[in-house]
Amino acid sequence: MEKLRTYTFVCLVLFALGLLRVATAGWDPIQQLTSGPDNASLPTKGRSCATQGNYVHLAYAGKLSATDVVLYMRSTDQGSTWQAPVFLDSATFGNRFGLYADGAGVLHFFNCRKYTTNIYYRRSTNNGETWEPAVVLTSPYQEPAYAADDEARAYVLDVNSSGDRVQLWRTTNSGQNWEGPIVVCQGAKYDAVRVTADHQGRVHAIWRCGTTVGQVWYARSTDNGLSWSTPYQTTSYDSGATTKGVYSDRSQAIVITFSCNREDDYVVSSNGGLSWGTPRALPWPGLGIEDCWADEYNGLHALGLMSSSRVMYFRGNEAASGWGDTVELTGFPSGAVRQNPMVVIDDDHNVHAFWIGRESGTKQVYYRRGLGVGGAAEPISPQPGRGPRLLPNPARTVVFLPGHDPVQLFNHLGQKVAELHPGTNNISSLPNGLFFATSAGSGAATCLVKR
Repeated sequence: MEKLRTYTFVCLVLFALGLLRVATAGWDPIQQLTSGPDNASLPTKGRSCATQGNYVHLAYAGKLSATDVVLYMRSTDQGSTWQAPVFLDSATFGNRFGLYADGAGVLHFFNCRKYTTNIYYRRSTNNGETWEPAVVLTSPYQEPAYAADDEARAYVLDVNSSGDRVQLWRTTNSGQNWEGPIVVCQGAKYDAVRVTADHQGRVHAIWRCGTTVGQVWYARSTDNGLSWSTPYQTTSYDSGATTKGVYSDRSQAIVITFSCNREDDYVVSSNGGLSWGTPRALPWPGLGIEDCWADEYNGLHALGLMSSSRVMYFRGNEAASGWGDTVELTGFPSGAVRQNPMVVIDDDHNVHAFWIGRESGTKQVYYRRGLGVGGAAEPISPQPGRGPRLLPNPARTVVFLPGHDPVQLFNHLGQKVAELHPGTNNISSLPNGLFFATSAGSGAATCLVKR
């Protein structure tokens, strides 16, 4: 109890001095970013959104003066307001474009231009204020996938024109120079490639391959794409499976998502791709992972589609061994159709979610921001020296407790005032002020602000 009182006193002093930063967690209202009589589109795979500091970036396919083009827009205040869209590139083929940010502060834009066989590339070194002229990166394209890491590297993965080789192009200096193709694997028929780069200098590639029915295969590089491991088959279904995405956290977990005629949705490696578990299913039938991002606790934040009409947000703990409750980001109006959800998290743990919706009659880009939500998915089991997570914080009437174990809530006098249980807890009867939550497994307290 003496330890709790000491912690309480320290928190009260820091709070009074304005030095205790408590992130506000919650979802802002939906914003419709595009409008007009013409349809807008997001990539059919991968993503075209990125964050850098207070900037949020978005590329989408639309029309400019009745001409099909790719447009770019950005926010300079973490998504609160958005600038008008500007021309980024000529028309895309099959929505095969992508926008990624590397760790050196450079934006990388890729586009399979319509009426050509070339992948065109542009980059911005000043957060989208200006863009360098487009250059031809490689030709011919098939169905490329793109990625960037947290240093100065970016990647393009594709199959060759005959479909019997998976190959990679890469830059190690933020797009000043490119090298490739580097052979990832060859000798069979391949398609549906996906790629990601983790925080350990590794690149992870997946594709579909099979003689009669396709299965999902995986290979990794531990030297930033220069050499590759022997391919490994991660699925073995009688009716086959096809790739959807590959994602990595900040440690050792790699998640492959796929689609098949069963309820299995993903397969996980907890050791950086050295070995793989058995395919798993999400706990919600009909909901699959469409895009995913990892927070600094190695928790996963995912977007999915339910019945092709509802965009759902859900978070998982380390290595995706458990999943928290879903949050529906969209309503369910009659005739609603949603497509291509994308998610990215900024440095302040804000989640930025984008999707295509048809509420206005034409397909438009919609956006919703989760303030502070991106720091929520730390491991579910109690962690020594780390207090429990409480969302939102500050809170008004309810607070959400992730995980499986209850926590005790104390006031500033060290008196127990409530026991919080996993899930949503009603705290409306508590007075406004500072409270402190502790769990038996962590040995640490979390400051909760009730307003």
